[in-house]
Amino acid sequence: MRTTTTAERLGEETDSHTDAEATAAIGDYYAANRGLLQGFARKLAGDLLDPHDLLAEALASAVGRAASGSDIANIGAYLFAAMRNRMKDELRSARSRTVPLDGEGVRADADVFREVDVFHERALVRRALRTLPADQQRVLVHVAVAGARARELTAELDRPAPAIHALVYRAKAGLRRAIVREMLVWGDPPAACVRFADTLPDIFPLALADVVGVARFTHLARCARCRAAWTRLDELARGFDDA
Repeated sequence: MRTTTTAERLGEETDSHTDAEATAAIGDYYAANRGLLQGFARKLAGDLLDPHDLLAEALASAVGRAASGSDIANIGAYLFAAMRNRMKDELRSARSRTVPLDGEGVRADADVFREVDVFHERALVRRALRTLPADQQRVLVHVAVAGARARELTAELDRPAPAIHALVYRAKAGLRRAIVREMLVWGDPPAACVRFADTLPDIFPLALADVVGVARFTHLARCARCRAAWTRLDELARGFDDA
């Protein structure tokens, strides 16, 4: 019997719903990010679940939420979180802890989630990078990824070394801000969290202790969700200061 594809199952879910605009947005996101979503599902599912089923369940959940009238501020974040939560449930079930016949066993929860976190963080950085101006994206790839020095880029970028140094500084600051914003709006954040993320200054301290109590960051004192996100992203964002 032919296996129903993820796209077909998404279509089946949307046919009976009246919120066509919301479900169309989910379908558009899936079409534009299919490779990323499928790769995440494969990485997460391992030998425990069918990755296509894992992704299909997440899509169905998103469609159901949209059909019920609930707003999904970040479709991608919702889908990733839904797959991750489904995998947590599977790992905690008695069935998931049965040793497979091939004898390989099941990887420990911590190992699975560590790999997922790395995968998620890479995707997060890519999303943040795409929000920067093209010249900043380009110089960050040269400097942070390829390890080039400013004086080595004068001909290629057609700028003097001091101007390249200034561009690198702006690019790193912009990327750090974009990464922090991506983490703050991850999942299905309350409106207050989105407003806070959208009003971040260009330059700010990363250490939570340095911003809690500052007038511009009073939201962090009231919001455990954003404090947790800020703390988690501290080390990730600091890495770009040293690149």
